[in-house]
Amino acid sequence: MKLEAGEDRCEEASILSRTSYIPCNAPAMHMVGWPDRGEGPYRMCAMCAHHNVKNRRATLIGPYEKTRPAKPGG
Repeated sequence: MKLEAGEDRCEEASILSRTSYIPCNAPAMHMVGWPDRGEGPYRMCAMCAHHNVKNRRATLIGPYEKTRPAKPGG
């Protein structure tokens, strides 16, 4: 079974994953990528986005905009 982040969730690997990919799955806040490597964009939570920009030379592309339509009435 292929593991994938949930809809509107962080696609970065969880800090608990050591031998295989386990998605962070925190609520996505930013779009992050590596344009010079042709990688991304990826949905990331605030913590994962900060880590990748600061430590992995990623580029903050912009805010994440939810893919789900708003529910009627709220």
